[in-house]
This record gives sequence, structure tokens and C-alpha cells, in this order.
Amino acid sequence: MRTIVMAMTASLALSILWFNATQAQVPKPPAAEIERALGTANLEVRKSPNSSASYMYRASVKLWAQMNPEALDDINKALTFEPSSAEIYGARGNVLFLLNKEEDALRDFNKAIELNPRISALYANRGVVFSKQKKFDKAMKDTNQAIALDPRVAVYYSNLGEIFYKLGRYREAVENLNKAITRDQNLGEAYHWRGLSYDKSGMKELALKDKQRAKSLGFVPDQIYTYNPGTSDRSSVQEFRHTKKN
Repeated sequence: MRTIVMAMTASLALSILWFNATQAQVPKPPAAEIERALGTANLEVRKSPNSSASYMYRASVKLWAQMNPEALDDINKALTFEPSSAEIYGARGNVLFLLNKEEDALRDFNKAIELNPRISALYANRGVVFSKQKKFDKAMKDTNQAIALDPRVAVYYSNLGEIFYKLGRYREAVENLNKAITRDQNLGEAYHWRGLSYDKSGMKELALKDKQRAKSLGFVPDQIYTYNPGTSDRSSVQEFRHTKKN
């Protein structure tokens, strides 16, 4: 939106963030489910107290439970065991972004890219931060770099289309959103942004069709999403849960 020590580490590190101007309230999981999941994660840490993978697994559970600061603590602990892991720095950058610590997130993404400049998701996520800061030139450069490294990932084109939309360059927005939809016909936000771009271009019928398609796919405009570039899975805050009003 690549394995280091276990799949969960990579999943946390390389999930690609998507955001809009506001983020909607996401219901917190039931207390019983949180308790059960945390119990399993705590057991993993007790079994392997010197493993970065154990702490990254528990961090993922805490993020799902909306315990973002506590998740950050576990990621910091994981870094003590893997201090040269680009993936873990990328994961921490993701969580810092969710905690509204954008400059800290940028520092971690910069460090991660320095350690491994071949991970496309790191550029994509740094581009998300730049876009939120309205630094669209930097956001576009990073998103294009993500595409250059992995042109198969649909959400990269969707993010680029979103940037072009925000710049008022609607034809280029549609071109990139078409590429996103060609690669993933179930990518709700690509239809959302293409619909908005069509609307601004006066193509009202196409706009309405795309907006309806986005809604049918369960896309909610004001919500954070994560994306696993290794699959077609694009899910609403499965790992990262956060509420924010700009």
C-alpha cells in the first residue's frame, strides 16, 4: 500500500496507510476478544522474551485493540533486538503517524529507507505523510518511487491519483485511478477518487456510477485503511485503529 523475522513483523512494517482529511470512529473490539488476544500475545513474549518477532506480534494485537501507545512500546522493544531492521523502523513510522507524530514518523521512514531502499511500501507510506502535510511534490516523488519499485501494486496508483485530484489535475488523476482499477477491481477508494475526479470534470453519470461502486465495496471515505501489497487484501483498520479530527 519482505519478511524479516516473521510474517507479522513484515505485515506491520509494510502495510500501506491510506487516509483522508478526517478519520471516522472505528468501534473498539469487544473486551473479551481483546483479553483473549492479549493473553495469547503475552504468552508468546514469555516464551520468547528475546525475540523481536514476539514483541511485534503483541504490538499488532495492541494496535487492533486501539492501544497505540502501548503498541509503540512493544515496537521500541523489538528494535532493541533488531536495531538494523528497516521493516521495524517502517512499522514504528506507521504507528507514529497514527499517533499524530508526523515528523517522528518521517524520521523513521527516512531511517528505514536508508537501511533498505528497495522496499516500495516505505516510500508509499512516507508519501502518505507528505500528502497529509500538503507537501504534494514530495508525496508525488515518493509515490512514483514506490511504483518504480513495484508497479504491480494497485494502491500506489490510487494514492497518486488522489494526489493529482487534490492538485486539481483531474485528467491525470483519472489516468492513474484507471491503472489502479485495472490492477484491482475491488479497490474501493480508487472508484471513490475517480468518481470525484469525474464530477469535477463535469462527467456526472460516470461520477455517480463510481461513487455507487465504491459504496458497494464497503469503502468509507473518512476512515484509515491498511493494505497488504503481497495480496489483494485491503481492509479497514484491521491492524491500525485510530480516530482523529483535523
